[in-house]
Amino acid sequence: MNRLAGSASSYLRQHASNPVDWWPWSPEALARAVELDRPILLSIGYASCHWCHVMARESFEDPMIAARINEDFVPIKVDREERPDIDALYIAAAQEMIGRAGWPLTMILLPDGRPLVAATYLPPADRPHQGGLPRLLDAVARAWRDNRAAMTTTALLLGDLAPAVPPEDAGHDEPAPAQLAAQLVAGLLARAGPDGALGPAPHFPRPSYLRALIDTPSPRAHAVAQQVVSAWTSTALYDHLEGGFFRYCVDDQWRQPHFEKMLADQALLARTLSHCARRDPELRWLAPVAGATLDFCERQLRAPGGGYLTSLDADAEHAEGGHVTWTAQQIRDVLVPAGLDADAVIQRWSLDEHPAAPHLAPGTSWATPPNLRRELDVLRAARRHRPQPEADELVILEFNAMLVSAQLASGERWRQRRALETLGALRQRHWRQGQWRRAATGPATATGADLAWLVDAEVDAFELTGADAWLEAAGVDAAHLLAHHWIERDPGRRPSHHLASGVVALASDEVDDAPARPAAIVDGATPAATSVAARALARLGLARGDDALLEASRSLVRAVAPLALRHPLAFPDLIEAAGYAFAGITIVAPGPPTALSEHIRWSAMSRTVLVTGSGSSPQLVGRRSPWAYVCRGSQCWPPVATVAELKRQLAEEH
Repeated sequence: MNRLAGSASSYLRQHASNPVDWWPWSPEALARAVELDRPILLSIGYASCHWCHVMARESFEDPMIAARINEDFVPIKVDREERPDIDALYIAAAQEMIGRAGWPLTMILLPDGRPLVAATYLPPADRPHQGGLPRLLDAVARAWRDNRAAMTTTALLLGDLAPAVPPEDAGHDEPAPAQLAAQLVAGLLARAGPDGALGPAPHFPRPSYLRALIDTPSPRAHAVAQQVVSAWTSTALYDHLEGGFFRYCVDDQWRQPHFEKMLADQALLARTLSHCARRDPELRWLAPVAGATLDFCERQLRAPGGGYLTSLDADAEHAEGGHVTWTAQQIRDVLVPAGLDADAVIQRWSLDEHPAAPHLAPGTSWATPPNLRRELDVLRAARRHRPQPEADELVILEFNAMLVSAQLASGERWRQRRALETLGALRQRHWRQGQWRRAATGPATATGADLAWLVDAEVDAFELTGADAWLEAAGVDAAHLLAHHWIERDPGRRPSHHLASGVVALASDEVDDAPARPAAIVDGATPAATSVAARALARLGLARGDDALLEASRSLVRAVAPLALRHPLAFPDLIEAAGYAFAGITIVAPGPPTALSEHIRWSAMSRTVLVTGSGSSPQLVGRRSPWAYVCRGSQCWPPVATVAELKRQLAEEH
């Protein structure tokens, strides 16, 4: 066993028995490379990654390849889920060097961490149009011996990898949230296809795009949103037997999913589907889809000690998707002996004699008809007897906070109770030795995304309960985020104008082994830390009537808004945050729940924060039940006592 055997990371432990002499990323590993005067072979992946498993079996378990690595390199393994700060740094390097990136990510570094060579999956031997890993190892080892000076001069400077943020401009106007949102929706409508796709394959579900469409008072945007959710829920992207969503579909027809299931995807999708179900009467059917997605998390991702696991593997016993796909004959073999209707199942889920993931014919209702529920139960039981995928056992603060938000948004009391319990447990388990930790076990320091999602979930909990404890916790955690993850735009001087701004880094300033701290500003499959922080700080500022927090949120938006105007599809979550930061609305409904406050809570209004209860928020001072008060900044409308009056005020405000 190598040095990975005692790791908290499931992914690192998967490589503990490799003959490669792996190190985890650490100051000791970097010092070892300097001591031995060797380049570093850096391999980054994650526990549920299919091609990571393939490269491990083909190359890292091969004694001859391992010997070549051990002789000429210091090999370092990184779990992107445990150390997203290191992953983001070298993903950016790969994109800069070869124009693409993905996992497994294979990098050759100088002993000081500067990148020399970037690649993704490499086979164990040369193939047509693709060199193998041994060829790369030999070429680098030879160049290191014979031409080191040239290698070191061509290494990429890590300091250049921070995303390009426009220079400060004293004449720049304040960002206009409505303009940013309009640019985003226009870009989405231009990409929308009749099959519900928002661009060519591979088809990743982007909940932020769906929310932008549904929050726009445009009939066409709502029609596109309906096509999008129909595609997501009817195709093979959705697991029609066990619930939950696969990572993405690789083909234009949405028939071939990449079978891993990520907690982050389930949380973001369930949260957005619940929002859509409340926002658009024609999408109320999405509420049970969100519920089924959360049920999947309870059944298959709930951790024994509390919290939720990071993902389920794409593979089961080395077969990608073998636990999910069916042929028509396999359906008959299971259902006919039980006297059940195999033909109806085959027709409903579009199966034939080729192994495929079940998917619905166009126009078919998502809900399983009552006459096929028994068949579905029997198929589920049969599927559970197949080899099952492994789970990534890390309990990550960021992803669990996302799930808490989704559970709180569900409207189901038992899920909300579970969410509040989980949120309390996260605060206990992830705060250790005076630091926030990313995982419930293991040494990794929390990232800016971890803290931003935690604050956002705590504001959600305050909106639901009106309890001071959540507002106070959010304030403490926001202060930690600002103290340790804020990067000044120009640390060498104090800007003289009011548009001074900063961005959020994934890596904390408490981390001592990150070669650089690039800003996290581009929204991807999960929102960027800067975007989530901007939303969370604005919502907390609105709930507390705290202008300093609102200004911090606005400064984050200001930093990225020029880029977002030019490339809105890359910044959907930042654009949502801009609405809270510059046009946020606070609705104050003091006292215990009333019909009016419940209407506010479940109306899914955009850029709105609810303050209720009888706590210490300054927003409650001088206000009394059963009235509700609609405020924007320091300006408030006259109090209202009916839903009709409230709707009239909000219509004018929006």
